[in-house]
Amino acid sequence: MYKAILVDDESIIRNAISTTIDWNKFNFELVDTCQNATQAIEILKHTHIDLIITDICMPHMDGLELSSYVYNNYPDTSIVIISGYDDFNYAKAAIRYNVTEYLLKPVTADEFSQILLKLKNTLDEKTKKQKNKLRNSKICNSFWNNRSNNRCKIICKSSYK
Repeated sequence: MYKAILVDDESIIRNAISTTIDWNKFNFELVDTCQNATQAIEILKHTHIDLIITDICMPHMDGLELSSYVYNNYPDTSIVIISGYDDFNYAKAAIRYNVTEYLLKPVTADEFSQILLKLKNTLDEKTKKQKNKLRNSKICNSFWNNRSNNRCKIICKSSYK
C-alpha cells in the first residue's frame, strides 16, 4: 500500500479530502493530515511517503517551498498541489519541482479519484520496474559470481553501466 499525507492549513479542506476519498480503493493509506509544511517535513523524516497532496498558499512555508524541499530531499515522492490560484507563475514553479499534478480548487471527488488512480498506476509501474531490475541484478550477480558463462558476464556488465 502506498503512503500519502495531506497538507492544508484549512481544516475544512483537510477533513473533506480525507473523509470523502476511498483511499484504499486506490491502494493508498492516508498516513496523516498536516496543517502546515513543517509538520509534513517532520513526517517525511521518519516515514516513507509516496505521495504528498498540498495546498499552495499556507503560512510560514508554502506548498512550493515544500515541493522544493521534497524535490531536493525525497525525489521519489510524488506531489500534487491543490490551489485556489490560477496563476501561471505558480504552475511554472511547480513544474520546476517535478510536481505531478496541479489542481485548481474546488476539486471534485471524481477528479481527485482519477488523479489517485493515475498515480497508483504510475507507482505500480515504477515498483514493477524496480523489482525487475533487482531480479535481473541478482541473476547477473549469480552468474558473475559463479563465472559460469562468459557471454552472460558481457551482457550483465553492459546492462548495468
